[in-house]
Amino acid sequence: MAENKGLSKSTVLVIILVVIVALVLWESWYTIDEGERGVLLTNGSVSSVENPGLHFKIPMFQSVVMISTRTQTFGGEPLSMYSYDQQTAELKLSVTYHIAPEQVRDVYTRFGEDGLFRNGIYPRVTEVSKSVFGQFTAARAIQEREELNREMNSQIKAALSEIPIVVENIQIENVDFSDTYERAVEQAAKAKADVERAKSELARVEQEAQQKVKNAEAEAQATRATAEAAAYSTKVKGEAEAEAIRARGAALRDNPDMIKLIQAERWNGILPTTMVPGAALPFVNVTH
Repeated sequence: MAENKGLSKSTVLVIILVVIVALVLWESWYTIDEGERGVLLTNGSVSSVENPGLHFKIPMFQSVVMISTRTQTFGGEPLSMYSYDQQTAELKLSVTYHIAPEQVRDVYTRFGEDGLFRNGIYPRVTEVSKSVFGQFTAARAIQEREELNREMNSQIKAALSEIPIVVENIQIENVDFSDTYERAVEQAAKAKADVERAKSELARVEQEAQQKVKNAEAEAQATRATAEAAAYSTKVKGEAEAEAIRARGAALRDNPDMIKLIQAERWNGILPTTMVPGAALPFVNVTH
């Protein structure tokens, strides 16, 4: 009888059973990383939410879905919208959020493994941002960017409060209007700047003209004051001289001998070298 060199059926069966058991045991253990939570499903129904670490599940009956609790940022493609004055714009904003561990079960129950963003966050952010932006004119959206951002924050947070997430921050990253509108804004800003420069130049010219008028008035007043002072001085001097003449005349009239006194006061003490025959006084030649 020939020797059977192959494995027996029982040995093969044992090997198969060992491999199956090893695979089952291998599939029964799973690990949850930090920053995640595991939703344990038993025949498709949520049994529990597991924390980070090593865990066991029943093969074929149980499965685990990993849900991230880390901070995430929604910042997709720019959203097309219209301003209050019907200007088209591309608005790009970001929403930073995370799922709290106690919210994981609710998130999975309502949105499944991948539906939170697609069915929860995105439609609400889009609807609210269009509504808020539509309340601002294009010019106001540019000039009052902080106010627009505050209004976006307030209303988007209110809308997202219906979803089991924690909103950390909402930020408008860019508002891009059409090229035609941006050129119009640029031209309007330039025209306004030109007007302001013209006003400033006109104010400077007016100020200089007013200063010249004031200087001319001051100079005229000074000239007038000088003339008045000179006229007054002449008048006073003339009046003084006239008064002196009147006083001298009165004195001579009242005192005839005053002439002789004046002559005596003016005599230099030298007798004349010649005398008129018969003259009695030596003062005939006194110079007046």
